[in-house]
Amino acid sequence: IPFAQDGWHAIAVEAGSRNVDALRITSKLDNLDIEVLPYIVHEKTGAMYFYQNGPWGFVTNDVVNTPDAEKLNAFKLDDLEKVAGHEVNRIDFVKMDVEGSEVAAVRGAERFFKRYGYPTFYCEANRWTLIMQNECVRSLKDEFAKHGYQPYIFMDGKFVHVLDPENQIENIVNYYFIHEGNSANGLISDNVLKVAGQNYVALVERYIENSGEG
Repeated sequence: IPFAQDGWHAIAVEAGSRNVDALRITSKLDNLDIEVLPYIVHEKTGAMYFYQNGPWGFVTNDVVNTPDAEKLNAFKLDDLEKVAGHEVNRIDFVKMDVEGSEVAAVRGAERFFKRYGYPTFYCEANRWTLIMQNECVRSLKDEFAKHGYQPYIFMDGKFVHVLDPENQIENIVNYYFIHEGNSANGLISDNVLKVAGQNYVALVERYIENSGEG
């Protein structure tokens, strides 16, 4: 929503059914250019089980399973155009927060990376949700590294390379994964950074207040 409000075309991949409905209604009411794909993003294309839990929905597995999980369609990023049903000519920026399935999503993106020139990813690293998917912060970093990406955080107006994300003190950190062939501080345009660097909580609160729904 913040990117679309700033004039971008956004492709929102969302497995949570209530989130899908909210995105579509918001897009229509505010005339935002958001294309919503109601899918799970993972390392393969096919059916998977997903537990609906609002912003915290997750893919179930042998570690975390529940009888309330629903069977949904999943796709790997390599199949984005097939799922979207049209050609996607460019991807400038990817925001990824899929409750521990980030590593699996990267595994399914080999052709995606090459097709779109290794775009920058703004990706959540949540220790607990990664553990739920048999992963960790290190495996997330290593999977990105296979494709030439390195983790950065944005601090004091510049990108700072994080040498070992596994040592992160906080439970949740959002990293910019930037391809080694790109210059970190010259890569992301001011337009993208203006949106990506905002405080999302404050932005949502402001949005609700302005819409008269708060």
